Amino acid sequence: MRFLFLFIFIIFSVPCAIGQSYQSPPFEGKSTAMVDITKIEITNKYTIVYMSCTTPEEFSFGGWACITRTAYILDVASNKRLKLIRSKGIPYCPNKYKFSGSHQTIKFKLYFPKINYDVRHIHIIEDLSNIANPFNFYNVYLKPLAH
Repeated sequence: MRFLFLFIFIIFSVPCAIGQSYQSPPFEGKSTAMVDITKIEITNKYTIVYMSCTTPEEFSFGGWACITRTAYILDVASNKRLKLIRSKGIPYCPNKYKFSGSHQTIKFKLYFPKINYDVRHIHIIEDLSNIANPFNFYNVYLKPLAH
């Protein structure tokens, strides 16, 4: 009986201990076609947003990308803001990653404080006042979808 209780406890607690991951989560809108969310991972410490930025055809001479330090996640239900802690793979503005031509892609991660596991919709917002093409995503769904 003890073994059965322990087994059931372990089975139900493992998903919370290892976190949650959402591959290419659906969203209702975004501010630029160049950027995509490839994954969102909720760990014991962080909410990590995996993104990619690809230069379009018309950027034949390159372009640039950076992230503002004032980027944040907004929990849509509670209106709570979680500020960007760090980035990996993309520089902070005004420094820039410089593309040399079209169809180039960089992959990067944005680290925010951990959101609660029951959060279902977030916005990912960059500072709108300091940048021409912010990386904004609206109503990103963090609910497992039926297959």
